[in-house]
Amino acid sequence: MGDFRQRYEKIDEEGSADRNRSRIRARAAIIANVSENAEVGLGFASGSDDPVSSNQTLGDGGSSKDINLDLAYVKWAGTNNTIFYGGKFRNVLFKPGKHGLLWDDDWNPEGVGLSWDNGDHFVNAMGTWLESDSRKETEFSYAVQAGFRKTLGNNVKLTAGIGYSQLGTKGKGSFFSDDDDFFGNSFDPLTNTYLYDYEELELFADLYFNIGDKPANVFFDYVQNQDARDFDTAYAVGFKYGNAKPEANWEFAYVYQDIEADAAFGLLTDSDFSGGGTGGRGHILKGGFAVAKNIKASVTYLVSKGNGDLGSERDYDHLQLDPELKY
Repeated sequence: MGDFRQRYEKIDEEGSADRNRSRIRARAAIIANVSENAEVGLGFASGSDDPVSSNQTLGDGGSSKDINLDLAYVKWAGTNNTIFYGGKFRNVLFKPGKHGLLWDDDWNPEGVGLSWDNGDHFVNAMGTWLESDSRKETEFSYAVQAGFRKTLGNNVKLTAGIGYSQLGTKGKGSFFSDDDDFFGNSFDPLTNTYLYDYEELELFADLYFNIGDKPANVFFDYVQNQDARDFDTAYAVGFKYGNAKPEANWEFAYVYQDIEADAAFGLLTDSDFSGGGTGGRGHILKGGFAVAKNIKASVTYLVSKGNGDLGSERDYDHLQLDPELKY
């Protein structure tokens, strides 16, 4: 199983020249059923070692491109309504509207995970290593969610819940990229260390219904960092109409998002919105069309302002054109 996506994108950032580039994303996974209740997965993806992107920019004279380990996990479902994970696995946490306010879609945690679901109620939890080597700055973080699903009427369903994430970053250096790259979060410029932990309290709701013969949903996601003094709140609200599958043909979605500088751990948030990280606010518009079974064409336009909390606010507009195939 896997997917392939080719992307053209244009980035218009205030104070910088317009940027145009072509990129690909290719992912493939081998899934083996070891026993009736156990599964092992091994996945590879294009791109660099960036934890929130598998995109590979084309060029360099047609040079060979890197392939990286994207998944390496064991999954065990031997307990009633409960699944356990270990290794490097897909994020088990529920994301309202499938939106990456806290967690980018490409980020795969490394550690352990659990999902319990009896149909009406669910609990998701994970523990992940931001750094496991004691020679560096060891950090094991965790997150837990609890929620419910309720049918409110004919074809109307509500999913809602609460979550809490604990990332002990205060006084520690950057976990990825340059020593002074904190992805929008507050840091001490003398020691290049985080000023806060990220104790993220989350409230979320997702409402599913039909408009005519097409599916629709609206969602709300609210987050507050309990440790930060200022710029500690983030939220996203949006809707989707239709579904780009052969039986529904097309879809349209809109999201408004405001993510203050220290509301969330910037390294793991949506890497496309406002250039990635925190400190951005603005609009996301998406459209998709099912060309054929497992083939989808999409367009995304992100209109945002970034860097407004800890620096000089600048406009950041981002256009993406994506044909995508799944297999």
